[in-house]
Amino acid sequence: MISKLFVLFTLLLLMEGVLACKPVRYIGEFKITQSSSQTPQKPDFILDNIKRGKKIQQRKTSCDWMITRGTLFLKLKTIPKVAQGYIFEIIEGKLEDNSIFKRFAGKPVKIIYPRDEKQMYQFSWLDGNSDSQEAFNINVKITAFSLSGKKSRPQYLTITHKGVNIKKPSPSFWSGLSQSLQR
Repeated sequence: MISKLFVLFTLLLLMEGVLACKPVRYIGEFKITQSSSQTPQKPDFILDNIKRGKKIQQRKTSCDWMITRGTLFLKLKTIPKVAQGYIFEIIEGKLEDNSIFKRFAGKPVKIIYPRDEKQMYQFSWLDGNSDSQEAFNINVKITAFSLSGKKSRPQYLTITHKGVNIKKPSPSFWSGLSQSLQR
């Protein structure tokens, strides 16, 4: 029974990108075994980029909702010599949608590993529901785990964004446009 649930869960994870109209980077669980006694290297992530979501004026495709997602790109500066996973937690501050480091039924993300050799970690949240994107300042605690389950000293990473105001045409623009249309 458990193996059937595991297969179903794995298939759902793999189909996540197909159902979302766009491939999603898969971040999976890092398996802890008792085969290693090495201490993990303290993480040294840097913020690579923040992409903010946008409000959609008129839906053109069923995938338009993807535009409303904000995305954090975190990069690991030093590649560890041995396999290790990470847990990311917001310990201070918040986003509009605080599900950025949560998966499946609101539980914090499990120990994870990146899917590519660039050691880039990508996290998304619902962000584009208004004409302006609110500023945020979050403090993220990142802890590394070894294959044997040993924890590293945590890294604390502050991530800040000043927000984005989408400029709307001024009232004088609208009145001028109205007058020219009446002529």
